Amino acid sequence: MAEPTQRSACESLSAKELSEAERRAYVLALVTLANVDSEASPEELAFIQHICAQLGCRLGSRDLVSLDLAAIAASITRPIHRKALFEDLLQMARRDRKWHGGELRVLKFLGDQWGLEPPTLADVVWEQLVGTDAAGVRQLSKETSQAVAQRPEVAQAVSRGFRWLWAAATVVLFLVACMGASVLAGVLDSELLAGVARLEPLAVLLFLAAGCLTGLVVGAASPGRTVLEPAVGAALPLLAVFAFVALFVLPEQDGEGSAALAGSFFAAIVFAFVATMGGAWLGERLTGGRSGDAEKSRAA
Repeated sequence: MAEPTQRSACESLSAKELSEAERRAYVLALVTLANVDSEASPEELAFIQHICAQLGCRLGSRDLVSLDLAAIAASITRPIHRKALFEDLLQMARRDRKWHGGELRVLKFLGDQWGLEPPTLADVVWEQLVGTDAAGVRQLSKETSQAVAQRPEVAQAVSRGFRWLWAAATVVLFLVACMGASVLAGVLDSELLAGVARLEPLAVLLFLAAGCLTGLVVGAASPGRTVLEPAVGAALPLLAVFAFVALFVLPEQDGEGSAALAGSFFAAIVFAFVATMGGAWLGERLTGGRSGDAEKSRAA
C-alpha cells in the first residue's frame, strides 16, 4: 500500500495531547469520510494507516460497528485538534480528485459543529447542502457503518494487531522486576519461585506485584491500547523455562512429582499473565484519566 506523499496535519500534534477517546474519534472521522460514498481507495487507506501510526491508535472491529458522526464531532474538543482533523479530512477527500455528496455533507456538518469554514469549491454551494441536520447525519452514519462492515480491508487498515516489540520489552522488564522481588523475598527469609510453586502467600504476593508493576509501566508507556502484549510478554519466559523442564526434568520425575511440578509452572504462568494484564489495564486507565483531566483543564 502506497505511503502518503503529503504531510498530514496531525504530524504537528503530539499524540500525548489527545486522550485515547480523541485519538479513536480522529481515526473514525477519516474512516467515515473514506467510506461515506464509495469504497475506500488504497490511497485513502494508506493515509488512514499513516494517521494511525502518527497517533499510536489502533481500532478493533467493535469500534467500526456503529459509526456516529455526531459523537465523533463531540469527542474532539480543542480547536487546534479540530482544525488539524478538518485539514486531514480535506486532504484525504482531495486524493481521488472528486468531491462526492457524502463527503461534502460530512465536511459541512463538522464545519458547522466546530465553527470552521469549508473551502470554496466550484459548483458547490455549502449553504444549500441537505442532509446535514441531526436526522440526516444519523442516517449517513448508519449507511456508512453498513458499508464499512462489508469492507474487511478497512478493519485491516486500522487493526490493532499484536505489537511484539512491547511484548519483548515486557520480557525484559518482567525479569528485572522478578529479580527485585527475589531479592526482597530473600531479605524476608523466603524464596520467590520456590515459594510460588508451594503457593506461599508472601512469595505469591511478591510475584503478583512484580507482574502488576511490569504491566503498569508498559501500559502507561506504550501508545494506544496495550494490554494483551504485556500479559503475553510476562508469560513467555515462564513458558520457555517450562518447555526446558518438560523436556529434560519431568521425564526423570515420578508421576506425582511430575504433576506437582507441572501444576506449579501452570500456576506461575497464570499468575504472571493475569497480574501483568491487570497492571497494563490500570496503566491505560491512569494515563487516559490524566489525558482527560488535562483536556478538561485546557478547555476551561
